[in-house]
Parts: sequence; C-alpha cells; structure tokens
Amino acid sequence: MDAGEARELLRAIPCASLSYQEWTNVGAALHKEGLPCSLWDEWSATDGARYHPGECERKWNTFGHYTGTEVSMGTIYHMAQERGWTPSLKTYGWDDWITSDGIDTSGWHKDDTVLQLPPPADNYSALKDVTDYLSALFDPEDKVCYVTTSMQDDDGKLKPYGGVYSRTCGELLDNLRKHPDSLTDTFGSYNPAAGAWICFNPVDGTGRNNRNITAHRYALVESDSQDLDTQYALLQDLRLPIRVLVHSGGKSLHAIVRIDAVDYKQYQERVDYLYTICRKHGLQVDTQDKNPSRLSRLPGFQRGEKRQYIVGRDMGCSDWVEWQHYIEDELVEPLTVVNLGEIWDRMPPLKPELIEGVLRLGHKMLLVSSSKAGKTFALIELAIAIAEGRRWM
Repeated sequence: MDAGEARELLRAIPCASLSYQEWTNVGAALHKEGLPCSLWDEWSATDGARYHPGECERKWNTFGHYTGTEVSMGTIYHMAQERGWTPSLKTYGWDDWITSDGIDTSGWHKDDTVLQLPPPADNYSALKDVTDYLSALFDPEDKVCYVTTSMQDDDGKLKPYGGVYSRTCGELLDNLRKHPDSLTDTFGSYNPAAGAWICFNPVDGTGRNNRNITAHRYALVESDSQDLDTQYALLQDLRLPIRVLVHSGGKSLHAIVRIDAVDYKQYQERVDYLYTICRKHGLQVDTQDKNPSRLSRLPGFQRGEKRQYIVGRDMGCSDWVEWQHYIEDELVEPLTVVNLGEIWDRMPPLKPELIEGVLRLGHKMLLVSSSKAGKTFALIELAIAIAEGRRWM
C-alpha cells in the first residue's frame, strides 16, 4: 500500500475518537507496512487536544520491538470501514491517465500533470512545522545557522543578510517549547515580506561558509522555472531521498535531499551526479544551489501573501545508496509513457501468414497432445503441405 491509499483510510478515522491503544495500533500498522512516520504524525496532529510534537517519532522508534496486539493494515481498514468508509471506484476513459492518489504516472509532461501541490492543512501549526524541520535535519548538539534579517538589492529583491549561527538545535527546540505562541520569541523579528532562511547543514558556530560546515548531510534541489505542480510530480517520480520538502512561499519547492557525504570533495561529486540526473529526467534544477552552506527557506514563516511550509517528509528512497541503485538499475533512460489510444489505428504491420489462420512467418508454434495421438504424422503432413503449397488438414 502506498501513502496515498493509507492517507485516504486515515481521513475516515477521527484520531480524537480513539483510545491510546487504538492510536498506538494505527502507528504500529503503518510502521509494519513500511510507511513513513510523518504520515502517522500528520494524522495525529488532527487531535489538537492530545497531540504533542515529537511524540509520534519517539513512539515510532519502539515499534521494532512492539509486543501489543498483532496489527497490520487490515486493522486500519477495519477501523475505517466501521466508520463508514468504502473503497472508491473509478472508471477510466480512453484518453485518461491512470493515477494513484492523484499522481500522474507520466510525471514528465507538464501539460498532462494532474498532481496538485497540497496546501497547508486547515489546522496548520507554524510551531509544528519549524519543530519538525529542525528535528528532521539536525542532532540536538548541532549548531544551526538561520537568517531572519534581510536587505533589498539593486533589483529591489529582498535578500538574506547577516544571520545567527551560534545556537544549537537543542537550544532552539527548548526555546520553542517555552514560547509556543510566537516564533519571533525564538528566532527574533523578521520582515513578513521577505520570510526567513536556514542553512540545512550544521555549522561550527563561527560563520556560514563552506569551511564552516561540520557535516555534509544534505543538498538543496530547487527549480523556479517550472510550475509548482510539475516540480512536485517530478520530485516524486525521481524518488529522490528527500528528508524534508518545503514550499518556499514563492515560485519553487525546496527539496532537502540526503547526500551523506564524508567530506566536501564527495559532496561536490554527489551533487554533480544528483543535478545531472535531475536535468536528464526533466527537472530544471537551479545549479546555483550546489554549496553545502546554501540557505533554504525555513518553514513556519510568512513570505508576502504566502507561507513557507512543509509539503512532505521522508519521501522517495531512504538514503543516497538506495537512490543511486534505483537510478542505475531502473532509470538508465528517461521514463516515457505511450498512450495506447494514440497508436491504436497505426499498429505495426503483421508478418505474412505461413499457415492461414494459424502461424505467421518468423513466429513459433507448439503442437501438444497425449502420447501416440499423431503429433509426428501431423508435422510431417505440415512440412509436405508447406513444401508443395497444399492445404494442411
């Protein structure tokens, strides 16, 4: 089962109506199915009275030793059916694209893309978004560089200026818990027209240059020359090992991709490979984002009339090695989709008949029967008929 099917089932189950054990069973079932923790966390957040950021992830890590009632996706199916859910059935027209959870399986064609980028949830929490982002990318002791101050360049664009790089992820999370009602209590004031930025790799606390990066874990994949729905479809079709996908509040999505390089040299090699694959398969990636010290958009903050928010977490392959194997084994050439309706009236010509109504030139025929039924004589007669141009049987 994919995440889209599971999300449909969960929508039919009000989280607030479940007991703690039932809630745990749902998480254990998703874990057993191999689905991401973010799916359980997203659904759990609909119960505002009992939801606590980080609780799902802590509980998730115990499911490998789960000793409660044996659960599976059947458990979630049963819960959903008890609450009136029925499977959705759809018929397709000749010109329709077959989709899963709204995803256009062609993926590579802008004009055909039907996948729409999900907006922020109705119960969107800026605190949860920024907390999830920090927890996903950094260890508690990592120093984090973020920028909430901006300046206007010669073209009138608001650019990041300055920055803070001496605070650890643990300190930021503690401060967010103490001041849950306002992000500015933790990050300082900012210009809502500009938004806020963050470096997705940890720093040493003395600056934000390539030499200040202490771990080359992630790379940024961004494209602002294609529409958002196309970017979203391509990023999913490529199965990039995306740790967090963020809506920039502008024209692009920011995919924070797992690189896990041992040093700057390997980081450069892997980013070059990553960008080459993206371009080859239709994603017009911005090549100015190659540096490990590059700034990305920090979710939870406003940017003009739009919000910077998390679109998805733990998407695609689980890590760089798995993704590289996938690319080399299955995506040697760009994926193509052929619509049968377009070629139905111009099929390849058939080979000439060797035996009318039975066998064509260059094809194979297998004659099967029980022992002593006459296979040998039938084939001898067939050979004579072909040699002399006579009718067989």
